[in-house]
Amino acid sequence: MLSVERSDLINIYQEAVRRNIIIENHNRKFKSLKEICELCGYPKPYPEQEKFFEFVLQDGVLELLGCRGVGKTVFTTIIASVYLIYNYDQSVIIFTQGRDRALQLCKEISFCLGKLGIKKVKDTGQSIRTNTKTGKEDSLFATTINSTSKRGQHPDKIFMDDPQTVDNISARDMERIHNNYQEILALCKNIVVIGQPIRSLDLYDTLRSKVKTYEVPWGRIPELDHDLDALRAAGMPEAKIAANYFLDISQDVTMPFQLIKHITDYPNQESVAFLDPSIKTGGDYTAITCATEWFAGMAFVGDMWQKSWDKCCDEILGLCISYRVKILIVETNVAGDVATTMLSDLLRPHGIKVVGRHTKTNKLARIMAAGAKAEKLFASKLSSPLYLGNIENFQDGVKHDDAPDSLASLLEYLNIITIKDDLWG
Repeated sequence: MLSVERSDLINIYQEAVRRNIIIENHNRKFKSLKEICELCGYPKPYPEQEKFFEFVLQDGVLELLGCRGVGKTVFTTIIASVYLIYNYDQSVIIFTQGRDRALQLCKEISFCLGKLGIKKVKDTGQSIRTNTKTGKEDSLFATTINSTSKRGQHPDKIFMDDPQTVDNISARDMERIHNNYQEILALCKNIVVIGQPIRSLDLYDTLRSKVKTYEVPWGRIPELDHDLDALRAAGMPEAKIAANYFLDISQDVTMPFQLIKHITDYPNQESVAFLDPSIKTGGDYTAITCATEWFAGMAFVGDMWQKSWDKCCDEILGLCISYRVKILIVETNVAGDVATTMLSDLLRPHGIKVVGRHTKTNKLARIMAAGAKAEKLFASKLSSPLYLGNIENFQDGVKHDDAPDSLASLLEYLNIITIKDDLWG
């Protein structure tokens, strides 16, 4: 005997009620995905497209990740919006990156609603209102993710169509898009984020472990698969193929320290340390890295504080003693010789030599050179979480890069890396 869960029966009942209400109030016959596609001139959906179409109709915050060419925008942002507006008179907002794309999506949805016989009392090119829509919300509103007009609106469904693209993947862009997402969460409880991961810690990557996610990698719809061999022959890097077609960003080179290894403790042997001092409390961080040879690479441990170096003297002394530091190098670019002199007086009684160093190489080049050696770097878990996070999450454009800079500067001082060459080859 077929067993049916009570929740399934409730869903079936609610679906039937919704259909009957639409038929009774608006004299419309319910239209399925396939019927909408046929009437609007779209090809018949493949089984996989039917699956992710059904997925985005669910309640809650959802994420749909798909490789290029599988029809994410067509079968979710466009047809799912038409489906919800036609069958249930729901209000939908679409957020996307550019205004032109928002207008294009609105125009296509308006066209489809017209094909289904829907009459519109409003169609501005950015918003649509059907003649049966009630309440203050329009049937559809399409805008950019940065739009301030999103405030105060409370639709039934939101589609975030490609909110992050290759044109906005700097650290500042990523922070802005994350903030926009948080604002959008306040508008509606039913949100679908649609796209493909680009780099570590972008919006797609962040949501992957937090919300229900449906993934459509290359190979799921063979009829639509791009020729990857042709793309390789044309010079597309493997890392880009992995991200665009297999939704794999593990080869992301924009975060150079992701491949560092971790060790529980720190070797009980002599070390050398590098201090990147801040001269202002509440601004940049004062960061220190201690390191020692470890197998074929370097083990390191460190800490950082959001205060000027002279307010961290006790912490610096304690860390140097704990990890058997024999030489502390202090960057003099900002703090001058004052920090070197004062710290020398403090550390000399403990047998620790302090030397000043004026760094002349480009900071980003220095950090990236250190990141290229990530597989030979062993980060001790005795480091502060703030320090480790600052290193592991480093990417060009981050607000604070003091910890990776102290690590890179130390490796440069030891001649393990240079901008043009390095010791480990």
